[in-house]
Amino acid sequence: MLLPRDTKADAAGRALVKRIQDSDRPALVCDDPDLRAAIAADGVHLTEPARVKELRRKLGDGLILGAECPAERHACMVAAEDGADYIAIRVTLANRGDVLDLLAWWQEMMTVPVVALLDEAMDRAQVSASADFISPPA
Repeated sequence: MLLPRDTKADAAGRALVKRIQDSDRPALVCDDPDLRAAIAADGVHLTEPARVKELRRKLGDGLILGAECPAERHACMVAAEDGADYIAIRVTLANRGDVLDLLAWWQEMMTVPVVALLDEAMDRAQVSASADFISPPA
């Protein structure tokens, strides 16, 4: 579960991580490895996939590292090769057709899981057919 961007490195942040972990789900922070360490989260979700290789070296292999990528095969492949444990692709009503094609191709060709980040309410059946996980709109 991706923690809210306003999560702080305090007792409340650590308590939120613990509640998520107690429900047998990983707690991930967005873009901030120092916050991850301070609140003992399970990993980092990067919105800049170019940082994957650098952060993978810093985090090591024991923590989750995800990369939000543009809907492009090459960008997703580079993030996976650089050490991302999963890639995430934002899905909107405007790009849904292209993303569905990319998700289907990814499922057939790659082993790294793919997460569909839904920006809008839409029919999840088509998306869930090719995505390993779906993150609903906030």
